[in-house]
Amino acid sequence: MTDAIPAIRLDHARTERESLLPERLCNLERLLATMEARDIDGLVSYYVPNVLYLSSFYAAGGHAHLEANGLAAFVFSRHHPDHPILVVQDTELAFFRHQPSWVSDIRPFSSLVRQLDLPDDPDFIDNFLPQDALHTDWARRMRENLTPSLVLGVRKAVGDLGLSHARVAFDNPRLARQLRLDDVEEVDGYGLMKHVRLVKTPQELEILKTAADINQRALQATVDNWTRGMTWRDLAREYARNVTARSGLCRDPYPFVVSNPPHGDPAFLVHAGLDPDYEIEPGMRIMFDCHGTFKEYGWDGGKTWIVDGGDDPASVRTANAFSEALQEMEARMVPGTKISELQGTARAVLRRHGLADPERALFFFHGVGLEHGEIELPAEGENQRLADWSVTEGMVISTHLYYGGSVRERYWLEDVAIVHDDGARSIYDWGFQPLTR
Repeated sequence: MTDAIPAIRLDHARTERESLLPERLCNLERLLATMEARDIDGLVSYYVPNVLYLSSFYAAGGHAHLEANGLAAFVFSRHHPDHPILVVQDTELAFFRHQPSWVSDIRPFSSLVRQLDLPDDPDFIDNFLPQDALHTDWARRMRENLTPSLVLGVRKAVGDLGLSHARVAFDNPRLARQLRLDDVEEVDGYGLMKHVRLVKTPQELEILKTAADINQRALQATVDNWTRGMTWRDLAREYARNVTARSGLCRDPYPFVVSNPPHGDPAFLVHAGLDPDYEIEPGMRIMFDCHGTFKEYGWDGGKTWIVDGGDDPASVRTANAFSEALQEMEARMVPGTKISELQGTARAVLRRHGLADPERALFFFHGVGLEHGEIELPAEGENQRLADWSVTEGMVISTHLYYGGSVRERYWLEDVAIVHDDGARSIYDWGFQPLTR
């Protein structure tokens, strides 16, 4: 007699916590205000992060399709904001039986799974619908709205929303060309969406704070688990394991970005995955710049770990200088402050602490959300100074501080904070001092 198969225990609360997105992520009010200010009537989005942001849809295995070759397009009219349309590949329809979306008008198009040796049949879509949904009004609408291709589906959606003779923003120019809408005035939707996504909604902030917590705990556990003989790549694997255990995801090719040359090349090197491996030795300053995702939202952030050390006067002075520099920058991160002003603030702190050659320090910034770079920079040819942009209230900003030198001199500090009218506040709670075990 065989043992009974143990019952499967499904943790639905965990599934929702780790997988489901809010039904609406996007800052709809900011989108409408921006479109009105730029005299834009409609939006067609085919860029994967934007479609996710606008509809809460992400494809199974979506990262295999890359950002500009997705499985869905979002069509929106400023004049009919309560009627967005999502044109989505037929194989992805079951997604919406679990993930809520504020988009109710969902229209499928035939995918590469289409059997070209068989005659066209609208019921073929039943292959991709859950059995319990086959006889619902939802399934009927899927059959009625099925189109042979993404292009035809988007073209019909544009017409249905009255955008065939309008100013329409496209974030993918190639799709705009394929649609052949001769009476549509095409404008830049890529920059438009960068601008809209800059200011985060409460739903996004909740996800980003969870992502930061995953990173913080995974990196601390990685340092805690270090033993002599471990290499740089061992640390990367240990970090990835700790991230996965906390429901995060590390992307290929490498979770760490900043290189740590074992012989102390002072250049700012960012191809960490290409470094020859080497053993982590006591006294080294290891600079961690960690990347990963939770619910498709990315985290950024890291620190310096002085291996089995950090209490010598030089290390303490460097750590205190960088900690104070970051605190002063974030205190000055009020709406309208320019990046050059923040850089000058930090460099003045390093000079005040007597660090040698503070001019070689690097301070840089970017927005964080669905990608690292959520800010609309000036177009080429405009007044860039590449580009001295200003911080905005409600944005999530990643601040990086780098100081080159030998393995016992280099230093790295990074933080992610939310900008408010009285300064920025970190989404981490580990402070600005180096990592310790």
